[in-house]
Amino acid sequence: MDAGASSSAASGNALTLNLALGFKAAFAGPKNIYMEVQDATADSGWSLHGTWTVSGSVESSSPPAPLSVTPNMGSGASENFEFAFSDPNGVADISSVQIDINAQLAVAGACYVYFVPNSLAIYLADDTGAWQGPMTVGRVGILQNSQCVVDAGNSAILGAGTNTTLTVILAVSFNPAFVGTKNVYMEVQNRAQDSGWALKGTWTVTGVPTPDFSISMSAGPGSITASSSAQYTVTVTAINGFNGTVTFGVSGLPSGVTGSFTFTSEPGSSSNTLTIATTAGASPGTFPITVTGTSGSLQHSASASLTITGTSSGPPVPASVTPNAGTGLRHAECR
Repeated sequence: MDAGASSSAASGNALTLNLALGFKAAFAGPKNIYMEVQDATADSGWSLHGTWTVSGSVESSSPPAPLSVTPNMGSGASENFEFAFSDPNGVADISSVQIDINAQLAVAGACYVYFVPNSLAIYLADDTGAWQGPMTVGRVGILQNSQCVVDAGNSAILGAGTNTTLTVILAVSFNPAFVGTKNVYMEVQNRAQDSGWALKGTWTVTGVPTPDFSISMSAGPGSITASSSAQYTVTVTAINGFNGTVTFGVSGLPSGVTGSFTFTSEPGSSSNTLTIATTAGASPGTFPITVTGTSGSLQHSASASLTITGTSSGPPVPASVTPNAGTGLRHAECR
């Protein structure tokens, strides 16, 4: 019985039950159809309502076959692979599938998986080739060895019953020591036949990227006079899942100039403000202001330029009037 293709409908005092049934060849011959119903207080008893002749089915003599892996080439430290298998007698006829990801067809030192569709049981061989498990596809849990980790909870299957194609989706992460180009081998068995192993793809296992961060800072005002201040926005951007804490420092400041951050340290991706304060005696000139971010052994810097102009001593003086000659009722501009 295919529950997914079956249904029920209620209307008034009538219930209609639609059952998608498939019969085994050994059940061939005329059959009676009996029905019974119960409610909260009474039982109708069994009664004959029809007949059905189950015809003998002729099963295909063709063997099952591994079809494909998607993607069938590529690289990375993890991937959700889709493995497709076929059986001319339907997915229900498939008893097991096997997948071997390795430089050569070998069970030791491999990412070697065994899957039973009827029970959704998945196994992963240990480093010697002995089975670990099972876990259940679609339920939280992982299987791992020195080559890979199979996440059963994020894996799935497609295809059931009389469908001829079974797709097994495996969420696989590879361990750094397993780097390099690997072949993807596939095999499938039904109740009577074995497809044998077939090479269906290649995958280059890459090392897991190292978490890191980058740092940048805004250009700032460019120029200020002594006794004033300037602000710069400092931005930290996480790379490859970095979530460490970055501590900030500033260098390159001349005498009479100090720098302070809104936050001395911040986690992961963040934005900070650097305030540069100058005294009246700050050295004039153009200086590179360098901000350094440090997290453990990781350190990155960013720079911006600051020009400090000196303040004038003495009283203010009138500069000019424009126009400095002419006629009219009104017009003057003083400086």
